[in-house]
Amino acid sequence: MKRVTFIGGGSAALISSILIKQRDPSIDVFIIEKDKKLGRKLAMTGGGKCNMAPMDDDILAYNLESHDLLKDLYHDINLDSYFTYLSEVGIETKTIKDYGYYPTHESAPQLVKNLTHRVRKLGIHVINDELVDIEIVNHNPSLYKLICKDSTYESEYVVFATGGMNDKMVAILEKLDIYLDGFHNGLCPIKLKENVSNLFGCRFMANVTLKENGKPYKKYFGEVQFKKDGLSGIPILNLSSDILRRFYNDSSLYPQIEKPISGCLDDFEIIVGLPEKYFNDISKKGYGVQSKDFLMKYFKEEYVDYLLCKHNVNPQEIVTSKNELVLSQMMLKESFHVDSFYGQEFSQVTVGGIPLINITKDFENKHIQNTYFVGEMLNVDGYCGGYNLRFTITSSIKCALSILKR
Repeated sequence: MKRVTFIGGGSAALISSILIKQRDPSIDVFIIEKDKKLGRKLAMTGGGKCNMAPMDDDILAYNLESHDLLKDLYHDINLDSYFTYLSEVGIETKTIKDYGYYPTHESAPQLVKNLTHRVRKLGIHVINDELVDIEIVNHNPSLYKLICKDSTYESEYVVFATGGMNDKMVAILEKLDIYLDGFHNGLCPIKLKENVSNLFGCRFMANVTLKENGKPYKKYFGEVQFKKDGLSGIPILNLSSDILRRFYNDSSLYPQIEKPISGCLDDFEIIVGLPEKYFNDISKKGYGVQSKDFLMKYFKEEYVDYLLCKHNVNPQEIVTSKNELVLSQMMLKESFHVDSFYGQEFSQVTVGGIPLINITKDFENKHIQNTYFVGEMLNVDGYCGGYNLRFTITSSIKCALSILKR
């Protein structure tokens, strides 16, 4: 009997294990997951709604190194094919405005519950344990010994689908002579050098610009949210990955990206403000009004007080043509400086990972037979909006189809 073992119990393992077992019940399928519940991260995806895919496969939403692989992958499994496979494992989808494709019930926890139920019903073995080592018993035919904390298993096929990387997994992979292009937490909130503790909970729609050495590098529009020591919101999450990609694209900036990069971010500045059209409001609606009263038409009082204090403006100062440039700076182009990134528990994706040059189009390792790597472990990362889950699931489907052909 052929045995396939998934390391990690997230979206990739859930969907591809079901696909394999449904199409060939004779295959013995195992999932080794250290958490007590499967799909923990999937259950929190998309604010609990779970964006399964963007409206279109925009390759430019991903890191440059992944473009060639993704062109082939999304040609072989386009969105129509993708949804057919999802339907096969019990997932029906619908669109919500222009945001993307979601489960029809719009509930990520319900999606995980449904997939977990199907896993149990099909007789897929779920082992709550943590992989600590892997040994190659035979090369041809392949046989692997999976050494976990509480027990040991043997398997002809191994699919690594752990999602985000950690030092333990890196050590295991290095024993197999598999090395990473570094890794770091991406799509995560950004800590600021400024003291913004009083702004916790403030949020508004804004233009957000990332500057590097004073020059605009990336621009977004969306809701920004202040945390106790930083910024969050979709534009900020995307910017965090943009910054990290800069380090990967120029290794001379920071050759060992897997280490904390605090202190290496002095060149980066985040400009936050209302759209430019609001500049005219200063003369139309602001002249003759006290500065604080005018600014509170657009922002919460905590943020207004922060701006006035930072720019040394008297709250009672009357708005005139003489001070409108200062007000426009506060409204449209307020500057914040990047200090560091939030930790892995706040991260939605890993930037960096296993080099794609070592992976076939079926996501099998080129040097170790019947060993596959899918999803976030690979050096593929996209922006917010369903891009990462689309890749993770599609790569796992491609992997499952390859195993079924063997």
